[in-house]
Amino acid sequence: MMSECLLIGRAIVSGGEWLEQVKTTRVGLRRADMLTAAAVLAAERASVLIDNDEGFDFSGCGIFVGLGTGPLNQNFEFLESVRANGEGQGSPTLFAHSVHNTLGGYISRLLGITGPCFTMTSFVWPFLSALQEAFWFIRSGRLKSALVISAEETAPMLECAKSGIDRHKRICSAIAWCLSGVSGHDRRIALIEDVSVAERPCLGEQLFFRSGERWSYPETAGANDGINDYAMALNQFISGVVDGVCDSRSWRLSGPFGNAVVRLRDLQCR
Repeated sequence: MMSECLLIGRAIVSGGEWLEQVKTTRVGLRRADMLTAAAVLAAERASVLIDNDEGFDFSGCGIFVGLGTGPLNQNFEFLESVRANGEGQGSPTLFAHSVHNTLGGYISRLLGITGPCFTMTSFVWPFLSALQEAFWFIRSGRLKSALVISAEETAPMLECAKSGIDRHKRICSAIAWCLSGVSGHDRRIALIEDVSVAERPCLGEQLFFRSGERWSYPETAGANDGINDYAMALNQFISGVVDGVCDSRSWRLSGPFGNAVVRLRDLQCR
């Protein structure tokens, strides 16, 4: 028998104000870069209310990280350190932070999570790729709980290529969801019935500019600003369902690079 998949905690970190809030976390982020700090803060916020609840196996929780460009700025900075200092003299700290797996390692160590850790890289919809993988781990009974995280940071070099404007400001955003396979969980926000992601080949410029990307709720307004916008829209859809302002139980996403759908079951009908 397949287990249910309950969304029981969620958090987003976006804009520039959150950086000061890192100082209030219960975990140390001594050498973490901005991207890692945003991911850890979102993960902590999503899990802080539930990690002591009966039925949520936090120590054996699985971590599923979805990244697009990921630590791109750290890659640039590491390569610059090699250029400036010579081969073999690159910064080891910058190198460590330039690896996609770093985020999962930080979250695992700082939040005391000892379950399996996966990192999925996709330029299409990395949060949904991670969510889909976590969903089936929960449904199949291989895990009783999962933490799904996606984080992205603007890179001035890419922003300049997009708009022709030299923008030095770096902005991070991160989203984290906690899932549980334990039926009847008191903190349930929504029951996820299905997560389906189908990517398809497209032109690189379509992904770069997110051309033609549309989602069903809230109504897509013009061009999207970044690779994580769809994840923030999905989070708004959940809020709309919970608050009763959205009647639909299906959230759809489409573009020249694929299609995706997240379906919820009405908890009142169970």
